[in-house]
Amino acid sequence: MVTSPPRGTILAWGVLTPVTTLCSHPFHIWSESTIALALPPHLFGMQVSGDIGPLTIYTDRHGRKVAYPKSPPKSPPTEMQLQVRGRFSQSQAAYMSLSAADKLDWETLVRRANLCMTGQNLYIHVATMLTFDFLDTLMHQTGITVTPPDPV
Repeated sequence: MVTSPPRGTILAWGVLTPVTTLCSHPFHIWSESTIALALPPHLFGMQVSGDIGPLTIYTDRHGRKVAYPKSPPKSPPTEMQLQVRGRFSQSQAAYMSLSAADKLDWETLVRRANLCMTGQNLYIHVATMLTFDFLDTLMHQTGITVTPPDPV
């Protein structure tokens, strides 16, 4: 049975069939060998991308959310991918080893600077991208001093 999607739902080729209800808005899954979800545009906020559970979700150029089942990798990770993942793991571990007061300082810095991220995101960004000048500028603008992360 072909159903008509709710107004504002992402459309693509294939027949839409209801799957379940999420936040009282139905979402659909395409049949005809194309398995992807049509999500209401407002479901995840303004921008979304990446893997959420078993799905890969992105926002297309028209602001619509598109989701499809996560695909397994076709080849093992390269040496460079392993190095980058290791740097993120080291940064995450360093952040988790901070005291509660230091973590609060990072969160306060982010809030005062009105950044769209968490203190943890900023910490990992500075540690992995080596943007210490950016951190110095934020500390100067907000008047909050944080302990810079060790570069990884």
